[in-house]
Amino acid sequence: MAGLRCPIETDRTPVQVRGESLHPILWRGRQWAVTEHGIEALDGTYAIEASRLAEDLPDWSWIRQMGEKTWIDLPDFTTAFLVAIALHGGDPRLDRATIVEHYAKALRGR
Repeated sequence: MAGLRCPIETDRTPVQVRGESLHPILWRGRQWAVTEHGIEALDGTYAIEASRLAEDLPDWSWIRQMGEKTWIDLPDFTTAFLVAIALHGGDPRLDRATIVEHYAKALRGR
C-alpha cells in the first residue's frame, strides 16, 4: 500500500520507542498506529501483519485477543483495527454485529 503524504492522527502525544521502529504510519491513535505493515504499538513492542487481521474470524478476533491484555487501550486498539481493516482490505466475516459482539466480550473479560 502506498503511504499517505501525512498520516491521519487522532493523537500526537510523544511515545518513546522501546522496540522496533514503526513502518510508515497511515493512521495514529494514542497507543496504536495503522502502518503499511498492519497494526503496530507506538512504542514498537507489538505488531500485527495486515495479512493476519482476519485470522480466526468470525469466532475470534484481534479485538478479543487484545482485550485479554491489561496494558491495552482497548478503545484505541479497536479503532486501529477497524481503520486497518478499511485500509488493508475488509473481510466479509467482519460485519457490524461481529465487531460489537467481540468488543463487548473483550470488555467483559477485563
